[in-house]
Amino acid sequence: MKMPTTTTPRMARCSALIALLALAAPLALAELPGRSMLRRTPRASLMAASPADAAPLTGVLVTDIDPAKVAAGEGVSLHPGWNGPFHAHQTLAVWVVTVMDRRSLGSDGLDVVTRFILPDGSLYQTMTTPVDPNAAPGGMVERPDLSPVPVKVVRPMPFGLFGPHIGDGGFSLDPQELRMSTFTSVMLPVSGTWITRHNLYGDWTVEVRLVRDGKEIGRTRRVFYIGL
Repeated sequence: MKMPTTTTPRMARCSALIALLALAAPLALAELPGRSMLRRTPRASLMAASPADAAPLTGVLVTDIDPAKVAAGEGVSLHPGWNGPFHAHQTLAVWVVTVMDRRSLGSDGLDVVTRFILPDGSLYQTMTTPVDPNAAPGGMVERPDLSPVPVKVVRPMPFGLFGPHIGDGGFSLDPQELRMSTFTSVMLPVSGTWITRHNLYGDWTVEVRLVRDGKEIGRTRRVFYIGL
């Protein structure tokens, strides 16, 4: 028996629908997330695109060496006890040197918040230093939260200036890291102050935080001794 060679309208519609579905299926699969290996970002690429893991805050030093004299190129002799312990009546002041990695620090301004904690755990003093890696010498900024008058903006200096005196400061920095390191500092007067008048001797703690736009981007601390 011969099959009919004519096509009915119903059969034509079915054939057209099957052809349309055959064309649309690859497009639909391509739009499904994760179905195409060509569209998926390799894990290695995702890891490479993530921000650098290097922390902007390298560490902190406490020393009786004046960083201003180091920066000015004055002769500074490295003596025993340059980083403590500090004899209260023989130490005019100590400086807290905050060491940062300029590669991950960025170019925007930030605050270096330094807290001095007494041996008994109570707070002695807090200092907030506005820092701008691009600040001009002697730059000032309006900071009503810190002072009713404009305050000085500090530009970090190369930590390598300390190299001839203290090497890498005990941070185990390789030569490249040392070149990329910068620092700021604050001074804590010692002799003839509340410290010696009230015998505030023992293990002090200095805590340093880097804060940008209200967000903490780094924190570290160091214990140092002031006594007799």
